[in-house]
Amino acid sequence: MDLSATWVGSPYYVVPKVLRKHYGPECDVWSAGVIIYILHSGVPPFWDELEQGIFEQVLRGELDFISEPWPSISESAKDLVRRMLVRDPKKRLTAHEVLSHPWVQVGGVAPDKPLDSAVL
Repeated sequence: MDLSATWVGSPYYVVPKVLRKHYGPECDVWSAGVIIYILHSGVPPFWDELEQGIFEQVLRGELDFISEPWPSISESAKDLVRRMLVRDPKKRLTAHEVLSHPWVQVGGVAPDKPLDSAVL
């Protein structure tokens, strides 16, 4: 199935359900999971030289936590990403569950302080 002909946006962040023409709030959790994966590793979780190949990787949903730098990343961070990038949206974490995850929480509360100007 050629998905690139009907796709708009970055294929790296696409959600399996979107490829099947469905969209809901759980899609945002997936995209945030992709961003967290990239922030940790510097590469997207699903990659290929062609868009069609990226789409196929997304639909397979196989994550690499073996290659560098993943062995040195906390199990808590890997658990969060793994649970945000579950292909079945009914089994994927909700936004509330993400904010309640131990990796996100600092002292039992998800921080709500604005980003430092250096980060911006």
